Amino acid sequence: STTTQNAIVVSDNTSMAMIGTYTVTVTNSNGCTSVPATASVIVRPLPPAPIVSPNFAICSGGPLKLIVSSSTIPNPTYNLIGPNNFNLTTTLNTILISSSVSTNMSGVYTLTISSNGCTSPPATTYITVNSTPITPTVNPRLSVCEGDSLEISATDIPLGALYSWTKPDGSIANSKNIIIDHADSSISGAYTLIVYSN
Repeated sequence: STTTQNAIVVSDNTSMAMIGTYTVTVTNSNGCTSVPATASVIVRPLPPAPIVSPNFAICSGGPLKLIVSSSTIPNPTYNLIGPNNFNLTTTLNTILISSSVSTNMSGVYTLTISSNGCTSPPATTYITVNSTPITPTVNPRLSVCEGDSLEISATDIPLGALYSWTKPDGSIANSKNIIIDHADSSISGAYTLIVYSN
């Protein structure tokens, strides 16, 4: 390649094929040529775009982790950017975003990998954080006489919630309240309620 500029652009888009030794000489207006100078060019490989968990939803209050598929990239550094100016750099491929995630952390997360001074194309995933229902309030202890009616009830949870009672005998009742018309000793024991939402 011949140019009249001080800087020589070998390529606007480097590739591994350009690794090697380059020789340059200078020829002045009188036609005299300088002693050649050489430069060795090393093209470092670009890390591939990371493979991350696809779009997913979790419940608030628990840990939020993003797992990056393991690769053969040497000495990788992961940079994750997300909502509310979230920015984290780590060398671990299991990235702890939060130990107790909240709903305002929903959004797009963008991850890149850096290795040997080169940065990969980005990968993105959308994480939805749904609100965990509040702990329901139930009567902590009830006592009735044999033959009486009994209602075990819970406080109202936002619309759309599903109630699941586990009775002392292990059976399940999917309703907000449990009504027993004629109590006997067989119903004694602990009743556990779980509420599902979103």
